[in-house]
Amino acid sequence: MLIKKEKVIIMPDYRRKKHGFSDALSKKKPKKNNGNFSVKMQPSKIQKQDTAAIPKVIKGKKLTAKAKIRSLVIIGVVLVLIAGLMYLIFPAGITESLSDAFLSIGSGKYPISVLGTQIVSVESESNSYYVLTDSNVYNINNSGSVIDTYYHGFSDPVLKISNTRALIYGQGQNNFVVRRTKHTVFEKSTDNPIIAADVSNSGVFAVATLSNDYASTLYVYDKNGNNIYKWNCAKDIINSICLSQNGKKIAVSTVNSNVEKLSSKVHIFNFSDTDSESTFDYTDCTVYSLKSNSKGFFVITNQGYDFYNWKNKSKSENKSDFHISMFRCENSGAITVLNRESDYTDNIINYISPKGVKENEFSFKGNISDIRLLGSHIYIISEANVYIFDKTGKQLFSEKCDFDEKYLIVTGSQSVDMMSDNTIKKIKIKN
Repeated sequence: MLIKKEKVIIMPDYRRKKHGFSDALSKKKPKKNNGNFSVKMQPSKIQKQDTAAIPKVIKGKKLTAKAKIRSLVIIGVVLVLIAGLMYLIFPAGITESLSDAFLSIGSGKYPISVLGTQIVSVESESNSYYVLTDSNVYNINNSGSVIDTYYHGFSDPVLKISNTRALIYGQGQNNFVVRRTKHTVFEKSTDNPIIAADVSNSGVFAVATLSNDYASTLYVYDKNGNNIYKWNCAKDIINSICLSQNGKKIAVSTVNSNVEKLSSKVHIFNFSDTDSESTFDYTDCTVYSLKSNSKGFFVITNQGYDFYNWKNKSKSENKSDFHISMFRCENSGAITVLNRESDYTDNIINYISPKGVKENEFSFKGNISDIRLLGSHIYIISEANVYIFDKTGKQLFSEKCDFDEKYLIVTGSQSVDMMSDNTIKKIKIKN
């Protein structure tokens, strides 16, 4: 019996040979975790493509523009503050103020001779003063240097000054001139006689005249001499004016004699309207003059004085039965001398704060030729002596002087310039 052999087919052992993903896994050895379970994730190609497909937000120049605008606003505010500060320091202009300050430097020799038969008035400024004679105007610094001399040619001359300018006119005449150091800023002839005038620290000046069609007229000019305001007073005569130091307002006093006795009014104008901003009646007394300081202005009457604030028109008043023979107004305050018209040796001296409030009062025996204020110290010429008092009336120092000394200007805490009709001397007050 034949046995049939079968062909044996040997199949490959696929289990022994590893391929593909399983083979790769078999070759990698597992790493120890060591307790760190964070898994580092990597985006797939699809995820990268999706991220690239997302549009980017372009901020452009918006933030840069905002920063520039903010910088410009800050610069603008700073420039405005600087301009405001410069205007407060140099209201008439930087060039004018600095040039005048430069020309004011120097010292001179005493005694100083002045031309003219008599001194009419003396007006003080911070570091210099003006002397008006019947023929000339002198500007002299506190060290005795004559800064400027000007021949005015007016009869019955009147002088008004500011920090950098002087206005000179003839009472009842038709001409006036505005001067700064060694230079005529403006000169004009008016159609009618001049009654009153004033000049401010900003250079704005004003002139009141009689009028052909009205009782009187007020003219206001800017610092270059351009007419910026005009007010016609139909029935009353303007008798005194004073400008605020910044030149933005003016106080005007008027007198009416149509009734049995004189009556007065005080008006405040701000140049934006022909009508007055405020009007105050003085029906029972007569207004003599107006005096301005940095806070407001004084109204001097035959019954005392009142004070008005430029901003809110608040009023403080001081009535008196005595006659006001002298009134000196400074930014540090004011002083007034009251006495009986029949006896000029019995005096009452008032010290008034810059806000117009009377703070102290004391008596002084003797004829007073002149009185001045520096800070809270009061300087007096009486007969052949010059005195320094504090504001309470306590005598601090005194010194002998010539009997013919009529005016004084304070040039230091214990030094004064004394003036007779033709000569200026410096005196140290030590005793």
